[in-house]
Amino acid sequence: MQVGIRIFVFAGLKGVGITQRYLGLIQERVIEPLAHELRVAGGNGNDDTVLSANELEVAWGLHGEIFYLAIRRWVYDMETPADLSPVIKTAVLQFLKGAASGMNSASTWNVIAQQ
Repeated sequence: MQVGIRIFVFAGLKGVGITQRYLGLIQERVIEPLAHELRVAGGNGNDDTVLSANELEVAWGLHGEIFYLAIRRWVYDMETPADLSPVIKTAVLQFLKGAASGMNSASTWNVIAQQ
């Protein structure tokens, strides 16, 4: 994992296309389904309408929080807990408590942006 994270970050800094392709897959298979589910859970419409950039950013926030653990550990050589499972579980639970509110805010941003 250590080498993979470092290569991924280095490739991104060098503009190698592997990072864009990988993050495209992450967006398609993880971020978009998560954002749709958060939208529905927050009462902001159905699953069929196109997600806004703001709604996607809410979902990317969870990915970023978890990925930054890897950056701290394997890029910055910072100490992180040996077992990340409880840290990730806490992050997900904390995210889910605020996600509906975040999606409501994202929907509000869309209305304001269109004015």
